[in-house]
Amino acid sequence: MKLLLPIFFLLFVVGYSFSQNNSFYNRSSIAAKFYLIKKLSISAELQGRWNLTERSYSKSLVTLESKFALTQSIKFGLLYRNSWQTNDYALLDGKRQMTSQRISFGIQIEPSKWLKIDKYLGIQITSKIQYENFKFKREQLYWRNKLTLRPQFKSKIIKPFLSAESFYRSNQYYFLSGDEFVTEGLMNEMRYSIGTDLEINNSNTFTIGLLLRDYQTTNNTNLILNLSYEHTFRKNKK
Repeated sequence: MKLLLPIFFLLFVVGYSFSQNNSFYNRSSIAAKFYLIKKLSISAELQGRWNLTERSYSKSLVTLESKFALTQSIKFGLLYRNSWQTNDYALLDGKRQMTSQRISFGIQIEPSKWLKIDKYLGIQITSKIQYENFKFKREQLYWRNKLTLRPQFKSKIIKPFLSAESFYRSNQYYFLSGDEFVTEGLMNEMRYSIGTDLEINNSNTFTIGLLLRDYQTTNNTNLILNLSYEHTFRKNKK
């Protein structure tokens, strides 16, 4: 607890200062992970999102994800997500809430294990294709690439990380050229994060961190305070 208080205070001060000129958000989630077999896991997550600048609730999300470890350093993932938020087009269909659905699949590799430096620095590279559809809006098709660095400290509880992620939307622009409709892609967002996992034990992990969303098509940047808890259910060894 003595360690958590200064971390919370620092993140609050940074977020409050940032929100004076930009938007400050919070994402809080709780998740459960199950191992069906040693190499295959599934997880379910509930998440709520708040706009702290405007002091309003933004969105609710349910996520289901599975991961298969081909080797210790290569994993494949499949994800489905459903979200609920205020319907900006309520005058069209008379409904207060609208939903969106996301499906993504990808691969995660850990070259630090090949380089035999994982005792000092963990390196994760994730690449995935993401599709999401919305009511009254064009669907979104993204190619996401993320680099995560995890410095290895002596602490058994504190597991810090920092990351950078690019978002390339293949159908950013959609327009008529002659007699045909044409789509053009654009890398429209970069995300940078810093934080730490707090591994209480093998089954319980808390995560706290800051995420900066830098939009390439506008001058807006959003800062997000991420708070999450995950419980892992493991099979008892006989």
